[in-house]
Amino acid sequence: MTSILAASFLGFASFAQTTSTASQSLYPAAVSSAASADGFVADGWSLEHRIENDLNADGLNDLVLIVRRAREQAGSGDRSFDVMRRQILIAFRDKQSGRYRLEHQENALVPVRESANVEDYLSGHNPLVARSNGFAVNLDLFMGAGGWETEQRAFQFEYRKGRFVLVAFDSLRTNRASGKTTGIKIDYLTGLAVTNSGNIQDDQIKEVSEKLAVQRLFNLEDIGPGFDFNPFPEKD
Repeated sequence: MTSILAASFLGFASFAQTTSTASQSLYPAAVSSAASADGFVADGWSLEHRIENDLNADGLNDLVLIVRRAREQAGSGDRSFDVMRRQILIAFRDKQSGRYRLEHQENALVPVRESANVEDYLSGHNPLVARSNGFAVNLDLFMGAGGWETEQRAFQFEYRKGRFVLVAFDSLRTNRASGKTTGIKIDYLTGLAVTNSGNIQDDQIKEVSEKLAVQRLFNLEDIGPGFDFNPFPEKD
């Protein structure tokens, strides 16, 4: 882990450790192929976000879907809330049949809500975005009560050598009381990490850049819940 950036990130991320990996049995296994996006949506789930993009460079648009389980209540009384359980489904289009073949199912990246105080993690602008040779998932952490911190995290993935890998990570944390901001940007292809700090009340931004001490690519399935993820690679 980098020397200067590591210390800042440990404090930066600690408040966000509020989620856990939910039981995989709560997520249905998606069908292996379908004629359309709707065909991948299991009973009791709904299609919430979708993009079409050529992910595997074969000239055909593939699918990236975020599906959401029908209301799953936690808590009780006036403190009950929907945990908003979601899956990310990725399917490649077949040239011969025109159908879509399931390539990857991700259950953990979009966290489940574990408190009524936490807003929907996909409440921000454009939760799912097409990128060159891939896609980005944008998560928002906002606590309506119990904390002044907000954070936005963007995960950008590309399909490389049969895997979806994280090629870029972007995070911005804001203290609503003080206006202080802290940001992290990492390009995993170049190994460059940049932190910035400032305040929403002025335009003064300080940046610090370093090369990652360990350069590697994370696979989509290795990241886990998005706000538990430590973006700095460590030695095995």
